[in-house]
Amino acid sequence: VTYLGRTPRERFDSLFEGAAIAFLGSMFSYFVSFVIGQFLATILGTIFVFWPILAPEFKAYQRNWELCGGRDLIDVWMDDDEDDGVWGG
Repeated sequence: VTYLGRTPRERFDSLFEGAAIAFLGSMFSYFVSFVIGQFLATILGTIFVFWPILAPEFKAYQRNWELCGGRDLIDVWMDDDEDDGVWGG
């Protein structure tokens, strides 16, 4: 369960952040529904309510992007389909 944090403090911070964003985001989407309409506000509110579930995935994507520097990971055990003739055959 390291996506929530390694120490009890990090876990509390992660859960509090998720709950706060879900609550405040749902309130925001309610008030913004009068301006942009119910359909868009419902989509926005759904994203905010499910933010505690979505946030670890987004944070992992960001960490992987920073780790790779924007480059794709290369799996050395996968056989690529490109026959460029470098290694014979």
